[in-house]
Amino acid sequence: MRITRLGAPNLNRDIELAIENGFSLLIENMSESIDAIIMPIVARAYIKRGRNKIMKFAGKDLMMSPDFKLFL
Repeated sequence: MRITRLGAPNLNRDIELAIENGFSLLIENMSESIDAIIMPIVARAYIKRGRNKIMKFAGKDLMMSPDFKLFL
């Protein structure tokens, strides 16, 4: 499990690693509104290509691992 804070300088990299490698990700210090950077993950905005799920995140196409979990 990876733990990061909203607004951390390495937030994008932590999210990318968690999505691709199937880590659980805990994001701390969330306010009542959801930040725009994590909205595609919360909305489950992915595209299926064959058997793979591809998510567009921060201008990159990331292959989603089925083991990825997000905790806010």
